[in-house]
Amino acid sequence: MYLQLNEYFLGNHKLQYHPQMEEVEAQTNVVLTPTTKPNFPVMSKTANMEKGVFHSSLLNLFTLIGELLADGKNVEIDLQEFGKF
Repeated sequence: MYLQLNEYFLGNHKLQYHPQMEEVEAQTNVVLTPTTKPNFPVMSKTANMEKGVFHSSLLNLFTLIGELLADGKNVEIDLQEFGKF
């Protein structure tokens, strides 16, 4: 799964995309865009969670990911049927 982080997330955690990725996108016709658009209501139902609890859990998860990335750590998360990123 390819996940594109928005500018707010990147700025909030003082992150930036690797410059080589920008060069690759500029030199080819390949555009890196997310391959799957998440359906949060279905995902919350699959996880057997209320939508609000699911949303809060995702928010906390992405906050933790941002903190780890800001510290220069690699992050790989296996979301089982939803894929890895």
